[in-house]
Amino acid sequence: MSSIRLRHLLGLLKTDEWSTAQQLAVQIGRSEKTVRTYIHELNGMLEGHGARIVSQPRCGYRLHVDDKDAFDAYLAKSALAGGSAPQSARERTDYLIVGMLYLMDYVKAQDLCNVFYISGSTLSSCLRAAEEIYAQYDLKLDRRPNHGMRVIGDETNMRRLIAERYVREQIYPAELGHDARTFLARLVRTARGLLAEYDLPLTEFSFESLMDYCVVARSRVLAGFTLKLENDDIPEVDGRVHEVAGRLLDAMDLTDALCGERVLSDERRYLELYLEGSRIASFGGRNGSNFVINERCDRLTVEILRLLTDECGINLLDNFDLRMQLNQHLAPMAIRLRYGIRAHNPLLGEIKRNYPLACQMAIIAGEVLRRHFGGEPIPEDELGYIAIILQLGLERGRLVKKHDVLIVSDLGRSSSALLRSRLEQCLGSHIGKIYLCDRFGLETYDFSKVDFVFTTFPIMVPVPKPVLQIGPFLDDVDAHRVEDMLRGDVTLDVVDAFVGPERFLTDVFATTREGVLEEMCRRICAHESVDEDFTELVFAREKVIQVSLGTGVALPHPYGIASDATFAYVAVLPCPVEWHNDSIRVAILVSMGRTDEGDDRRRVLNETLARFAFDAKAIGHLAQNPTYEMFRTLLGS
Repeated sequence: MSSIRLRHLLGLLKTDEWSTAQQLAVQIGRSEKTVRTYIHELNGMLEGHGARIVSQPRCGYRLHVDDKDAFDAYLAKSALAGGSAPQSARERTDYLIVGMLYLMDYVKAQDLCNVFYISGSTLSSCLRAAEEIYAQYDLKLDRRPNHGMRVIGDETNMRRLIAERYVREQIYPAELGHDARTFLARLVRTARGLLAEYDLPLTEFSFESLMDYCVVARSRVLAGFTLKLENDDIPEVDGRVHEVAGRLLDAMDLTDALCGERVLSDERRYLELYLEGSRIASFGGRNGSNFVINERCDRLTVEILRLLTDECGINLLDNFDLRMQLNQHLAPMAIRLRYGIRAHNPLLGEIKRNYPLACQMAIIAGEVLRRHFGGEPIPEDELGYIAIILQLGLERGRLVKKHDVLIVSDLGRSSSALLRSRLEQCLGSHIGKIYLCDRFGLETYDFSKVDFVFTTFPIMVPVPKPVLQIGPFLDDVDAHRVEDMLRGDVTLDVVDAFVGPERFLTDVFATTREGVLEEMCRRICAHESVDEDFTELVFAREKVIQVSLGTGVALPHPYGIASDATFAYVAVLPCPVEWHNDSIRVAILVSMGRTDEGDDRRRVLNETLARFAFDAKAIGHLAQNPTYEMFRTLLGS
């Protein structure tokens, strides 16, 4: 039973005036029979607490207080639902948020004041806070003169609000029913058995979200709030999903509460869609040979991969495995986006930290998806899952530059040979030729043959190559130090090749996004071999793809291939410039070339710049010390 309805009814009853069942029914939005049931329940709760509800034929009902002190004490410690009455602003707001969702008719502000025993100004403050929460779920508090207020919006969003804001946080408002916790425990056991029986694996987070939804859906249906789905173009689901949804609905014991086959069908259909959409990140269940490509999803996948290939200069269209994984992901994702089913991504922070290029690519893909799914931004949790898939595609064909190195050791030929063997074993993919030298051969050695020098002792004479001292047996710590040094050289080689000091700008003084782009494009057109419409293509992309990382950096590109060779211009701005929804200090304009398409160094360029773009601290350092040497140091580290 809804505690706010009971408090509302109690607030409507006067001590000096009679109210008929018909009047009360209109005010709380229920039938006269229901009002009489509520009156009976209220009387039972008030018994022994100094008050009772009395009735009189042809007059109705009124509240009679026998012991005001006892009655006030009871109201102070009871919410008429077995819990404590809301005292703080946050408690009252939460009580309002949920309680208003379970009211079918309009309720007047004065009645709410009576329910909570608060002033009109206090109620207004709570309502403003509640409205902010409602707006996050596309819900609205509709106000009508002489009628009052009620929450309007989509039923699925109301259920989502209750599930995400309360049930997920282990908060069970009275509206969910006194047995919500025991029901949930029973349903969890049933659902795990069904998923195992029908071989429908879900991640733990997806499973918990499904259970939270079921708890809320049960309470909503029992309170008379049901779903109404349009029959047009509802996607088909796996047959196993259909069976599991039906048996879950049976376990929720809703059959007697539902009014008609249509309602039962819609609730089951949405539960099917919720279950199908929950198969978000298990990446199982459809990865076998039985997966059938959805033509619409495949067209969308190809559009995304084609854009990413043009944007990042990495050929993803030929990666069949990546294409299949995106297809499999987009099918349930389309259901989630269409029907308001949220995907929780617990690894989002780790994904951002470890895979910046894949995250940047996912943001670009999100712009395609946003246009396809109606213009709303794609949730960040969803983009995180797309980034995982893209990262798997990027793992193939990574560039690994091999370096020729010199080992300097005075421990004898056998020990030097052992150290060379360890280097080949641990870092063979990074190392080409390995030369040996002792202490006495350093002064006459031809260092032009090598890129790095690794020594087992401190070298006191000048050496024109990077030197790293390591132990004689190359333990794991030393191996990681050597690998970091080798990888860092690849990064700096690529930065020098595609950026260089001549493309590092510190004298762009424009104060608007348009001005910065025009100045950068003017210099590019003067010094690079680019298409005549290069500037127009840069501005065209800005209109279509608005990437805001929130770290103080902008990453403009031309829309498509618009230059012969790949290059990147970096502008460190003397003052912050507003750029879409961000305030930026660094603009990095990258153009992928058509003549160096097979150059795998472009992947390293994109990975390096993306890692830098996600590092707000590094961008701050560059803004304070705007030199190419600092830029190079930050990217190398």
